Amino acid sequence: MEEGNDEVRVPLDFRGHEDMPLAYATTVVVQHTQDEFVLSFFAVAPPILLGDPEHVRHKQDQLNAIPARCVARIVMSPSRMAQLVEVVKGNLAMYEERFGALSEVRQEATQE
Repeated sequence: MEEGNDEVRVPLDFRGHEDMPLAYATTVVVQHTQDEFVLSFFAVAPPILLGDPEHVRHKQDQLNAIPARCVARIVMSPSRMAQLVEVVKGNLAMYEERFGALSEVRQEATQE
């Protein structure tokens, strides 16, 4: 420790995450003000349309919107948002190193 530095570092003990339900999000909306970022995560499931092509087309024409259900909302300070962006970039780089570039992963998935 440097002289004159009274900073004490105490590690975090992450708790409660085992009890939190997991939510799958297909869409995220990010909004911000000067003081905070709001991340809203949504699950979008297309409606099930069954029947002959004419019946399906009729049902499609009647759709005004596809519902997007909010599964989680997180509010972060701008400095924490910047840290999150860097952590996600690092994890994405590790993912691509292990599994290939995302464009390659998507192509392989569509070919299977």
